[in-house]
Amino acid sequence: MTELVTSIRTELVTNLAGVTGLESFPYINPGAPLPCIWVYPDEVEFGESVGTDSRRFIVEARLGTVTEQSAQELADLLMGNGAKSVKKALEVASITIGAGEWPVWVEKCSGYRYDANEVLIIQWTVELSTPNTDT
Repeated sequence: MTELVTSIRTELVTNLAGVTGLESFPYINPGAPLPCIWVYPDEVEFGESVGTDSRRFIVEARLGTVTEQSAQELADLLMGNGAKSVKKALEVASITIGAGEWPVWVEKCSGYRYDANEVLIIQWTVELSTPNTDT
C-alpha cells in the first residue's frame, strides 16, 4: 500500500503544478514557507468484493495569517474556477496506477479555516477509486 499512496501523492502534486504561486509538497511540511499546499491520505473504504477501494486524500493549502488581506484574496482564487482553481488543477489528469488510469474527483472544499497560529487554511477532499493492492 505504501507504493500506491506514494504514487497518488506524487501525481496529485504533479496535477497541482498548474496552480502558480504555491509550493506543492507530497507530504505534510510544517516548515514550508507560506503560501504552500500539501497532500495527505484520509479515509479508505475497502471494496474487496468489487476489486477497488475508494480512497480520499486531503489537499491542504496554508496561505498566510488571517489578518493578511492578500491571503484571503489568494484563498478566493484557489476556491474559484479560474486559472488558480485547485479543483480544476487536481481534476486535469487521471492518476496512473500500474496499467490503469483512475479519475480524480474533488468531492468538496472546506472553505476558510485557521489554526492556532491564525494561519489561513483551505482543504479539498479528493476521492479516487484504486485497485485493491498490497503494494
